[in-house]
Amino acid sequence: MDEQPIKVLLFEDDESFANIVTTRLTAETSEKFELENVASLAEGIERLCQHKVDVILLDLNLPDGQGVENVEKIRLYAPLVPIVIFTGMDDEDMAIRALQKGAEDYVVKGSVPAKLLTRIILYAIERNRIKRDLDYAKKQLEQMVLIDPLTEILNRRGLQEALSRETMMLRRYGTSLISMLIDLDNFKMINDSLGHNVGDIILKEVARVIKEKLRFTDHISRIGGDEFLALMPNTRLGEGLRVAERLRLAISSAVISVDSGKRVTVTASMGVIQIGDADFTIDQLLAQTHHMLKKSKQTGKDSITYSDGHYAIQLEKDKKLSEFVEVVSKGMAFHALKHPIFYLRNEALAGYEFLSRLQFPTFEMPDDFFRLAREAKILTLVDHQCFRSCIRAGSDLPKDIVSYINLLPSTLIDIAPEKLLEEFPKNRPMKNYCIEISEKQVIGNPSYLIEPIKTLKKAGLSIALDDVGFGQSCLESLVILEPDIMKIDRSWINGITQDKFKLKQVERLLKIADSLGLEVVAEGIETRENLETLKTMNVKFGQGFLWGKPA
Repeated sequence: MDEQPIKVLLFEDDESFANIVTTRLTAETSEKFELENVASLAEGIERLCQHKVDVILLDLNLPDGQGVENVEKIRLYAPLVPIVIFTGMDDEDMAIRALQKGAEDYVVKGSVPAKLLTRIILYAIERNRIKRDLDYAKKQLEQMVLIDPLTEILNRRGLQEALSRETMMLRRYGTSLISMLIDLDNFKMINDSLGHNVGDIILKEVARVIKEKLRFTDHISRIGGDEFLALMPNTRLGEGLRVAERLRLAISSAVISVDSGKRVTVTASMGVIQIGDADFTIDQLLAQTHHMLKKSKQTGKDSITYSDGHYAIQLEKDKKLSEFVEVVSKGMAFHALKHPIFYLRNEALAGYEFLSRLQFPTFEMPDDFFRLAREAKILTLVDHQCFRSCIRAGSDLPKDIVSYINLLPSTLIDIAPEKLLEEFPKNRPMKNYCIEISEKQVIGNPSYLIEPIKTLKKAGLSIALDDVGFGQSCLESLVILEPDIMKIDRSWINGITQDKFKLKQVERLLKIADSLGLEVVAEGIETRENLETLKTMNVKFGQGFLWGKPA
């Protein structure tokens, strides 16, 4: 394949000299140049905003720009493109200032033959590339100094920098700042019994869970061993405690796969304080949060202790759970949102997936209220109520629109499928409903779901296996459960156009679907580029934020 020509943008208002430069460059046959000339600074900047160039040849005497200020102005619009000054001014001081402003070289017009000009351009491009590579490496090294290499979150030094910035904001604006210390329970026992390799896997997974639950503006660090410390700016104490409770549940609910197929669960104790003093240090922060953490450890672990400024107070798990059970037991705590599913070929509406939300502060989202439900031992009750609210929400849809309703595998076992079928309205045919079962919720051999699924399919319902590709047992589930629809997990769809590995994995899943006679729904479509890629792969259905959020 022929190499692409080097694109040169020449800033030169003397047309005759511009022609000379063009002749000089085209006379050099060992390199291919594509030269374009602009007669003013404004015209050149407009050109840079529209198209990519490899190098700039810049005169310092233009109708609308004089001197080395031309370099500064162009740098604003093309900070990464190498600039070679090509001017009639033989001025050593100006040459030095131009190089200080970021130019790669300074050449006096008429003083260089074609081959030398070619070499100057190539050297400028290469020097610029080396400088950018060195700058990138320097930033990477600086980042490594602040990052814990195991968990890829901040280390103690990185946290100190974050604390310095946040206390400056605290001093300037009087905002609130929450500090949360998280310590894994019985972690030494895990390390001793399962080995440090397993311990490292757990630490990385816990760090991922914490990052997932915090905001982008929050700071999370690993202080050492199994201790993590989070800083939450612009957060009041009550808000911080709700986040802490969500985190506690998320950590205790995470099932972590380790070596040899083993699965491990861990719990965490927490200490939470509100920072009001703008002169806090890391050591002072740790001293106060460790005091709260110690109280949590002494009261049975897997708990949260906080300070109201005077006393250490235990956050009552049982009270929160009893409030949750009371809200759910009333029967109308859930409402449903609908998320459209489209035919990708023409983007016509095909159906809606119904998604449950809970009217209970901090635990509105399914991941959060299902964790609370597991802890309260009312998971089936909660899922059944979600199921009912979603069916109610879609009862008046047109008959050609399919309602996709989520159901946990455990609910299919705990409640007879005949009872579930009684929940569907009589005025809509069963073929207009699809039950979604998440692959990541299928634990172990999925054969325990065969009979319930057969009963639902016999009644006319479609069955979709959701989140396919999330776990490692999807092929087994697809073969044993014989669903009608495969929903490919969003993690494989997001960025598929640029990621060749994701593209190959989705192609593999599509071949499996074709061999099993399954329809395919791609989840998580967020860009037109991803949509076009999926259309070329003949994916029939899709959903995602490209068409809006659930409403």
